[in-house]
Amino acid sequence: MNLSKNELRKQIKTVISENGAKLACWSNKICCKIMSSEIYKNANTILSYMPLFDEVNVLPVNQKADEDGKSVFIPRIEFENNLSHINFYKFSNKLPTETGHFGIQEPQTDCAPFKIDQSVKDILILIPGRAFTKDGKRIGRGKAYYDIFLSKILNNKFVLNKKCRVHFAGVCFPIQIMESIPTDEHDILMDFIFF
Repeated sequence: MNLSKNELRKQIKTVISENGAKLACWSNKICCKIMSSEIYKNANTILSYMPLFDEVNVLPVNQKADEDGKSVFIPRIEFENNLSHINFYKFSNKLPTETGHFGIQEPQTDCAPFKIDQSVKDILILIPGRAFTKDGKRIGRGKAYYDIFLSKILNNKFVLNKKCRVHFAGVCFPIQIMESIPTDEHDILMDFIFF
């Protein structure tokens, strides 16, 4: 049976809630996988996220990356011309965050914005989602925030720094890995999946 994206989102939401007791253990294991990976070790810049209760808790990765001297950025939902989108801003263990849209912790408005300049060599972007396949397909929550942001990265990454390498890494619980999922033309493929 082929499910629509929305049906799959609902199904995954239910499966995650049924496995609530396992989420913290899975999150710890996934964070260890991320931090021991070569793409993490080689990246001097990490674009991450602040997790919702039903997403992999990557706070240990964010904190360790900051301690390791990597530049860490987290998303902030912003509005322009009545449309919402995400931009990434500097994160540090020393900088406070504030509760933003959807109850997500976001960087404060005076934090430095993400940009690709000559100091950025390897970027690891950690991307949450609702469902993934092992070959890199992803379904998000339906707002296309990440697809829009990642397409900007793909279109601009060589303009500002031709030597910069960008790695898109999906992050999910094992129960979010599917054999196949419906995709659209605008969906961006992941290079890696941490689960």
